[in-house]
Amino acid sequence: MELWQFYTMLAVQLLTGFMALILAFFIYKRNPEYKGNVNLSFGFILYSLYPFGCFFYELGISELVVQISLRISYLGSILGALFFLISMSIFCLGSKSEQLRKFKIFAIIITILVCIIIFIPNSVTDVELNPTATERSMVLMAAISSYILLTTGRMVYLLSKTINEFEDKNSLVSQRLRNFRIALIISLGILIFSIIENITQIHFFNVFNYLFLLLTYILISRPLLQKKLS
Repeated sequence: MELWQFYTMLAVQLLTGFMALILAFFIYKRNPEYKGNVNLSFGFILYSLYPFGCFFYELGISELVVQISLRISYLGSILGALFFLISMSIFCLGSKSEQLRKFKIFAIIITILVCIIIFIPNSVTDVELNPTATERSMVLMAAISSYILLTTGRMVYLLSKTINEFEDKNSLVSQRLRNFRIALIISLGILIFSIIENITQIHFFNVFNYLFLLLTYILISRPLLQKKLS
């Protein structure tokens, strides 16, 4: 990877991380009493760990820093996805739904299992520096990819079901949920470009991961920042 590509990737990572924190603040301030906003803003904060962790990973300061920063980036994406899922469930089902309570317990258990896999010592091995590279177990990559697909799929399904219910009752809510659904479908581009990068071994493709993530942030937060959702 050429030097300009390396610095471009670092800049995009920092931009994506700070944008997540900024949007988290404004989403929370928009309606701090609504649990959907609170959980989504917390999800944004956690998701900022993904680009920030990748930033320090790319710097390749030491083997220890690479190991820690890579795991933090994975942890951020997993926990961020969990709170995105909880927030979308609240938007669709309501914060006092019995179905929401049961599903949260199930989702948290699955999330804990994936986090355990992330921190298994041999899940990331053979650290190389300048340029940074690691060997990651198939179990780790399969667990993370499956988790992202399942949580995103669950959110898209739940949003689609609720959109149909609100189609004639409340067009404003229905439109907001459509925006969420579009954003989540677009977010799958992150996974697609990760696969492309692994196949082609062209590391610069990672830039597109963060661009898709940044676009997802903006599309999800836009309807909430326009008007309170209650």
